[in-house]
Amino acid sequence: MYRKQGVFIKSSAVYEKFLKIHSDDPRVPDALLELGRAQRAMGAYKNALNRFYSVINSTLKLSSESYEHYQLLAKTAQFEIAETHFETGNFTEAAKFFDRLRLLDLAPEDRARAHFKAAGSLLYANQAEPAIAKLQQFLEQWPADANAPEARYLLAHTLRKIGRTEEALGITLALLRDEHSNAAANPKGWAYWQRRTGNQLANDFFQNGDTLSAVAIYESLARLSPENDWRLPILYQTGLCYERLRQSDRAGKAYREIVEVVASLKDKEPSAELSELSRMASWRIGQLEWSQQTERQLQQFFSAALPPAASPATVSATPATDHDAHASAAAAPGSL
Repeated sequence: MYRKQGVFIKSSAVYEKFLKIHSDDPRVPDALLELGRAQRAMGAYKNALNRFYSVINSTLKLSSESYEHYQLLAKTAQFEIAETHFETGNFTEAAKFFDRLRLLDLAPEDRARAHFKAAGSLLYANQAEPAIAKLQQFLEQWPADANAPEARYLLAHTLRKIGRTEEALGITLALLRDEHSNAAANPKGWAYWQRRTGNQLANDFFQNGDTLSAVAIYESLARLSPENDWRLPILYQTGLCYERLRQSDRAGKAYREIVEVVASLKDKEPSAELSELSRMASWRIGQLEWSQQTERQLQQFFSAALPPAASPATVSATPATDHDAHASAAAAPGSL
């Protein structure tokens, strides 16, 4: 009860006293496991690791009647050892322990969790290539696992980070468009990672000048939800992409849709964020119109200023004018 309330010092003291007085009690492995968890929560990682190893050692001495229960305790203790190494920042060691857990006779969800945690540990250890391979294996073996959407996010982010942009784009678009059957089991979890992955990768592509990849992701993101609070900001980003690609008509269409949708919400009092978004979209429409008008005026000016092009025969037959002679003289190098 002390441990559940977060009173870890008192909890540890009671467990220690129990172990001292009742050292032959069959519940000793359970007490050691809970004591290790309490000490880890206090930051006493070395003591916690010792307790978890003690769980494994104590289960070897028990009778065969309780074999299944204590076998489960031993496996749990190995999980806790891996988790403790992870919490202390010893990610390489954590990856090794999680990998070993995958070889044990665990429930499928526990094996999947160990596989995912092994990949995450390699990422934190800055071992990008092994982590990518581990994540790809995880997604092949456990495509519908609860951690699968986060694994796709980590895989796409890591691929983008090391310059494998095409693969990162493919993973992201697959997460956004092709995973509806998997998303049905955990819609909220999938929606969160779809949005986070898409947003981060699209913004990253946009900032690094890969506008075509960015707009592909933004357009997929916009289809995730019809809610205006989600769709309109994505539509604005899509408009910025089209501006950069010099597709002014498509950019203007995106901005005008934002203005029209927000205007239709006046009776419902649109949020301050949407009102500001509409104002920004209106400003961008004005900028597009100004740019297009300026470009037309410049084209007309230069078309009027340039003389009609002469044929090569006419040019060769025309005698040099004084201006041409002076120009030639000026172009010739002077004497030193």
